[in-house]
Amino acid sequence: MKLWIQLIPWGLCLGLALSFDIESGYNFHMFENFGQTKEVYIQEKELISKLKTYREKVIQIRDKLETFLNRSNGHDYNDETFTENPINTYILIKTHGLALPRMQLIHEMQELKRDLNKSTTNFPTTSDYYGALYGLVTLEDTYQFNTTLAAQGIISLPKFPSGQRVSMQSPHRMTYIDLKKMADLAFQKAWYDTSILFLKGAFNLIADLPEHEKPSNETMKKFNLMKQSLVRLNNQYITKKLIMADSTYKVFPFTIDKNMNEKVKQPKVIRDNIITYVNLNCQSGKEFYMRSVCNGFSFKGYTRPVKQFHCHWLHHQDPFLRLGPLKLEHVSDDPYLVVFHQIFTDTEMEYMVDTSRPHLSRTRVVGMNKGTVAHDFKGGKKRRIVSKSVQHWMNDLVYEDMKEDVTEVDNKWNYTVASPVLWKLSKKLEQATRLNLTAKYSSTGYQVTNYGLGGLCEVHIDPHGYLDGAELPPSRYHLRKTGDMFATIMGWIEKEPIGGATAFCYPYKEVLVWPTKGSAAFWYDLNLKGSRNIHTNHGGCPVLKGSKWILNKWVYYFDQYKRYPCRLDQTAVPQGFKRDAFYR
Repeated sequence: MKLWIQLIPWGLCLGLALSFDIESGYNFHMFENFGQTKEVYIQEKELISKLKTYREKVIQIRDKLETFLNRSNGHDYNDETFTENPINTYILIKTHGLALPRMQLIHEMQELKRDLNKSTTNFPTTSDYYGALYGLVTLEDTYQFNTTLAAQGIISLPKFPSGQRVSMQSPHRMTYIDLKKMADLAFQKAWYDTSILFLKGAFNLIADLPEHEKPSNETMKKFNLMKQSLVRLNNQYITKKLIMADSTYKVFPFTIDKNMNEKVKQPKVIRDNIITYVNLNCQSGKEFYMRSVCNGFSFKGYTRPVKQFHCHWLHHQDPFLRLGPLKLEHVSDDPYLVVFHQIFTDTEMEYMVDTSRPHLSRTRVVGMNKGTVAHDFKGGKKRRIVSKSVQHWMNDLVYEDMKEDVTEVDNKWNYTVASPVLWKLSKKLEQATRLNLTAKYSSTGYQVTNYGLGGLCEVHIDPHGYLDGAELPPSRYHLRKTGDMFATIMGWIEKEPIGGATAFCYPYKEVLVWPTKGSAAFWYDLNLKGSRNIHTNHGGCPVLKGSKWILNKWVYYFDQYKRYPCRLDQTAVPQGFKRDAFYR
């Protein structure tokens, strides 16, 4: 079957919101916190050892209690004169005297229980469990691995978009109950196609079970009712709405039979290839489109050949860089996107990771945070801040007397070097990008972000849209003094994960940039009039294996006026690095 290349243009969302809270975004809790899950794995080993000790203590107490009960059986508790007899009194004292070791054991048990409670303080919660379910559902929805094989501990993707073959195996197995819960979650999100895949996997596992382990008739009745609902929803939406992914649902681009398999004979509307692939008017459609790009989808692949770019030695006519030029990969013209390879030293990368690791938050940070990216919210002049995974901010320089009020005069020169490592890095990035990064209002600090399993960033455009008339919340009043985000520097500072690409997903201009340790991507976010370049719409693809560490630094507009003066032409965009900046 052919792929559909029709789409609904970007614009105002006319449909209803999805059934889940879009404000919460992709929050997988502990599942995406690689550092914390690793810590829990280590703590679990210690916990097993302590539980074995706990079991031995319980056995000792049981034995002591049996001895105590046996010794007490001869006491006549109905005799009020029992303790008047010296023999009786002796036996009573003897019995409880020998019970003292039991009391010591109980004391030890209480200490052990306190130790166990302390050891499990950071263990997963119910929220973490459902976050892990959501993480696996999102990974399957993005990379489309076989759910039945995944339940057997195997994830195999022979044609991964990066060009590598992905194969992972686990000694652990999932049950049909696990797959059913994932099907339920996908159903709740209105991702009916993904729900069908998980439910089919659950049915496959049930078919292989011995008779005595199969679910009850009542449970199978519920499974079959859900199957019937999914078949009906998928077929009705695709044949009546003629859209694969809309604001309120996502389905297969074909009709399915009662066993949830693609029908051999499809309706005429599907045979004629008039199905719209995605409605980009709504946030849910944009998110699905981004995940599709993460898995290699591109509209431009069906309209024109993709231009091949080359690598260069970059020197900018700078005498220092002529002796040690930078390795530059030209990725895209529109949006203009390049990658500086091997621009970070090991010392710089280790410093950023080691400094950030103790300060990383447990889950995503949602709200108006310094330097975080933004995109349209409700189609108006307001902006919604995109939540990132666990993150930490660091500064190279700390200036005195930072003022957000544009009418106030302040001292632009007094500063303290907060980090010599980051200050030297900023000067190096200034040489590479030819932008001002170290003036008082020229750029943000360094944001170090860790994406664990499933970790991703929603589709967005980095600038706020201040010069386009977007409302400024109090936390962004500083943009009146700095200007909007003119350019983005995004670097990878740890070993490459599987997945975790950055997907630029404006229709017909799709680009995937894969993590490369020690390298940094660079692109311009604004045109020369100061308006947002919508072609830079992008998001972070989910991590399938491992962990992704990146740094972000956003460059502000006003301090770049010498090299990039304001132009009134709305179509004028920064031209990037000229040919005389390279060795040929």
